Amino acid sequence: MVPAVVLTSIWVVATHTPVPRRIREVGAPDWLGHGVGYFAMLLFWAIFVISQTSRRGRAAAIGLWLAAATFAAIDELTQPFVNRSAEWTDWFADLTGLTVAIVGVFWFGYFRRKPTEDDASAASRHIGLR
Repeated sequence: MVPAVVLTSIWVVATHTPVPRRIREVGAPDWLGHGVGYFAMLLFWAIFVISQTSRRGRAAAIGLWLAAATFAAIDELTQPFVNRSAEWTDWFADLTGLTVAIVGVFWFGYFRRKPTEDDASAASRHIGLR
């Protein structure tokens, strides 16, 4: 949990610190930073959730994604209070990073889990062996 909290805290501080004029003048798009940042953040939180609970299914993945998407929206909407801009494109980049991360975690977890006896029994019944 510590890495997830540290990364999230750093993200909040970084996104709520006014941008120096030099950086604003460059005008470089920051959508890649948003996507990569939220990708990493969701990976850390997913690892924590998976390690602490038995909930590894679709419901846990959707709940985690929704919580992170809400956090991303709040993060964007509160930036004008510190002289930064809230932009829809940034939020969509956040959502893209979150989606790629959760799909990756779900896919990796689904295909890497070891089959259990229940899985073997269900497969046997399904193909008519029992």
